[in-house]
Order: sequence, then C-alpha cells, then structure tokens
Amino acid sequence: MNQNNMPNVGVTPDVKARMKVFLFYVADIVLVLVWCGVAMIIANLVFPDSRAGINWLFQGINLVFAVWLVITPYHNPGKKNYQLVINDLLMGGHYYHSYSYYEFDSLSALLTIGGLKQNVQNKQRRG
Repeated sequence: MNQNNMPNVGVTPDVKARMKVFLFYVADIVLVLVWCGVAMIIANLVFPDSRAGINWLFQGINLVFAVWLVITPYHNPGKKNYQLVINDLLMGGHYYHSYSYYEFDSLSALLTIGGLKQNVQNKQRRG
C-alpha cells in the first residue's frame, strides 16, 4: 500500500512538538491573553470612565508589547523576547563572552582556555 496517498490530518510528529495555531504557538497566545487581561484589570482600576481615550491607548500599547514579547528576535533565534528579558533580570551580574578563534595564537591555547583561567584565579588567591 502506498503511504503517499494518505491524507494529512495534522497529527504532531512526536510528543514534544509544540502546538501551533496559524502563526503563533499556543503558549504564546496564552501569554498574550494573560498580559492583555492583566492590563485590562489595571486599566479599569486606574483610569476613570471619563478617560476612555487614554484607556484605549494603554490597551493598544500593552497589546503591541505583548506581541513583541512572544516574537523571536533576529539576533537570537533560539529564544523568545520574554525569555531574554527574564534572563537579563535574573542574571545577577554573570556575563558570558564568546571567544573568536583568531584571539588565540595556537589551537592548544584555544583548547586550554578553561584551565588557564582557573590557574590564574588560583594563583591570585594563593599569592
């Protein structure tokens, strides 16, 4: 029997596949809805009925910000913007740098970079 004639019924390829609705993942849609719901509650508590224009502006800005949070940035395609914001807030002063291959004189210097840094730190503590 030829399997190419079978209809595509939209079954996910494996258990870890994320559900997608049109262009957005379900988790992203939930995040946008929760963000906008909280913004609506805040707007109803803060802005009186006479300030409907400011309320609509506040809601529009929050909707744009919520959509920006779930977009994948160009410079870091493996993460979403909300993941990057959380990472920046929780880093606690830890910074990582990447090293270019051309910063080292030889391949052995490139391979021993982790041990070299540890040895320098240990010598400074002892000395």
